[in-house]
Amino acid sequence: MADETPKPDEVTVENLQKFGARYYGRYSTFWGRLAAGILDALVLGFVLFSVGSIFGMGSKTARYFSDIFPYVYSVVSHGKYGRTIGKKLMGLKVIDKSEQQEIGYRQAFIRDAFPISITLLVLIGSSWGLVQEQISFVNSAWFVLEVVTVLFNQKRRAFHDYIAGTVVVKA
Repeated sequence: MADETPKPDEVTVENLQKFGARYYGRYSTFWGRLAAGILDALVLGFVLFSVGSIFGMGSKTARYFSDIFPYVYSVVSHGKYGRTIGKKLMGLKVIDKSEQQEIGYRQAFIRDAFPISITLLVLIGSSWGLVQEQISFVNSAWFVLEVVTVLFNQKRRAFHDYIAGTVVVKA
């Protein structure tokens, strides 16, 4: 006999524990994640432009803010709500790979740990004698790895999802 349990409207801890993400039958797609990323870039662009307008586009304050704020936005949004504004608008949510619980700040930070490290290298790299091209190559390689892992696994998990033990689902 088919399961006649009504499909929950949103992903909550209670619904995940009761039904699991497989019941929803919908993991995020590459295109959904890309669209969410574009929407987040627009949100961040507005905030960063506003800060630049207040402090001056070339000021150290605006530069450091533009280097650090995107990660604060990502970690806090994912840690507190399981999604950024872009993911919310696209109907996506980040949950634990067990598909039984939401993520916290620790997993949210781990998802962004590599890009945060790259940003820190850029900020202090000149004092270590690192060349910008080396850092750009590593960053590009990371991006390719992220795209490839999303495209070629059943749950559409990016490499940072594997590292942090998370999965993105349609909410």
